[in-house]
Amino acid sequence: MKSEEKAEHGGTGFGTTGAIQVEKEKTSHGIVRSEDKAQHGGSGFATMGSIATEKELVTHGIIAPGTKIKEGPIDFSNDSVQEHIQKRIETKLDKTREGKARAWMEAVLGETFSEETFQDALKNGVRLCKALNIVYPQSVPKINKPGIVAVERENVGNYVKACARLGFNKSNLFESNDLFEGKNMTKVVENVYELAHFGSRSGWTGKD
Repeated sequence: MKSEEKAEHGGTGFGTTGAIQVEKEKTSHGIVRSEDKAQHGGSGFATMGSIATEKELVTHGIIAPGTKIKEGPIDFSNDSVQEHIQKRIETKLDKTREGKARAWMEAVLGETFSEETFQDALKNGVRLCKALNIVYPQSVPKINKPGIVAVERENVGNYVKACARLGFNKSNLFESNDLFEGKNMTKVVENVYELAHFGSRSGWTGKD
């Protein structure tokens, strides 16, 4: 659109008096270019003088001469947020404490775990249930054989439910995914520490 003649714009938003020259370029909001003297007034704002902006997409309002559009922070995707949270959780994991929890479990169960990580050693739930049954007999009456993901998750769930019934600290009652997917091994380690605490009161110190 091009207008060489005098134009008047009025309304509650703004009013303009004077010659306006608008180049043919894509705009979305506001005024993008005026080479001639323009006067803008109204309840919203008042501007006097020529307005010249560079050829860049305008999204809101009027850009002052020489002003560059600054990009805002990039939005995190859901996956990025989860990854960020996971990294923060992992930084809290005390590897020394994890090693002691593992040593206690191995001693109580009378075996040395061949798995590289503590998570892999416990994720099917069998050893957790067995250790709990040693400290508190028959706490988990049925332990499923590993090999099927659904039944392994059930083992972990049954273990945590038994811990809740026995009065474990709620902060140490982890979710199945905390162990099965390694989302919060800190909670798992603290849970084993609490089991070791109860075990020591029952005579299971892990040194027998």
